[in-house]
Amino acid sequence: MNKKLNLFFIAQHIISASKAGVFPPPKVNLNFSTPRQAVMFADRCLLESFLSYLKDYSEYKINLDAKIIDLFCSCVSWKKKIILSGKLSSINPYYEPLLSMCSVSSLVLLMTHRCQLRCRYCIIRKYKEDSSIQVIKQACDSILSTRSNQPHIQFFGGEPLLCFDLLKEAVIYAEEAASKKNKKINFGINTNGILLGQKELSFFIAHGIVPEVSCDGDKKTFSASRSSSAYPKTLAALEALRISGMPYRIIMVVEPPTLCNMEKNYYFLRNLGHKEIQINYASGVIWSKDDMKFFADKLENIDAEERKKGYRLFNFKKGRKEPVALNSEFACDCNGDIYRETGLCLEKSFLSLKKKFYVAPSPAEACLELAETSKFENLWKLFSEYRNDSDILSLIINNVMFGSYLNKRFLLDGI
Repeated sequence: MNKKLNLFFIAQHIISASKAGVFPPPKVNLNFSTPRQAVMFADRCLLESFLSYLKDYSEYKINLDAKIIDLFCSCVSWKKKIILSGKLSSINPYYEPLLSMCSVSSLVLLMTHRCQLRCRYCIIRKYKEDSSIQVIKQACDSILSTRSNQPHIQFFGGEPLLCFDLLKEAVIYAEEAASKKNKKINFGINTNGILLGQKELSFFIAHGIVPEVSCDGDKKTFSASRSSSAYPKTLAALEALRISGMPYRIIMVVEPPTLCNMEKNYYFLRNLGHKEIQINYASGVIWSKDDMKFFADKLENIDAEERKKGYRLFNFKKGRKEPVALNSEFACDCNGDIYRETGLCLEKSFLSLKKKFYVAPSPAEACLELAETSKFENLWKLFSEYRNDSDILSLIINNVMFGSYLNKRFLLDGI
């Protein structure tokens, strides 16, 4: 435990130096070329040491030590506290790094909670509620008010194409609002593809909307987690996207029961002519260490074969971040509530989950950049909300460890 806490004390020294505006930080025998490197390293030390502590708690059933927990608690939101203190000046070398660690460039926009399917690994209950143009305009204004010159809006659900007319209004409004600020706004959409017809496809092409279509492989695998009747429509949508030549991506989710067919399902989709296939491990389920290794081995095998053809598996392209369980994206609910997507696959009740990760009652009242959190802070938030539920906490630790393992093995853009 002392070795793991050494990382914590390194972070603490960097934090103290940051508060004093001192660079390089004293008492830290490491060479940082910029203050940003020091700030990022402090966050990583906090995350690694806290994760190691929680791993011991989960695997060896140790008792949580209140003094150790208090140590980590004292470091939550440390960057934000420095910014809000008003003590920073333009000559302080930590000023820009601290702000750049609180940069927001994307917003998930929930169009509806309705969906035609009930996928097994999507445990959140569906219900009848759609967004409104008033909420959407506020959400667009909010993401455009950040420092990002190329913000991104991801249309999500439920199934967002159930509200296609509203989606069109959102895109047109966002483009006009971005133009007034001399910004370029990008769009993506998560969809099951069932409602993707020619008018939707034409609109996507005209406005550069990049679809991410959920399809887990062949009919047997697809039907194991959702209605088989949707399969022909999903394949037809994917074929229309392929023929169009526009950018799109398939999201192929692998669960422990379908792990043995992971390569087979990938090449089934690949042989249909689809190039961008992102292989996701299912969140919200326990993965054994053997299954984690098997998944990683298969990723490596697939990527090695793709490299021979001049491609890369999407999982290994720049921008893929792990652990996904520590996702810190902001989402705007249909009623305008802003919440973090952290913990998305942990509870069936969306209202209960949203309450835990609530940020603001409307986009107009949410200062997204100051509400941004690091991976350590997201892990702390998950721990704080579920520390009394040992089953969910063990699930969180397991999923974070899976992502951390993939990151360290493949040097992804994560911890």
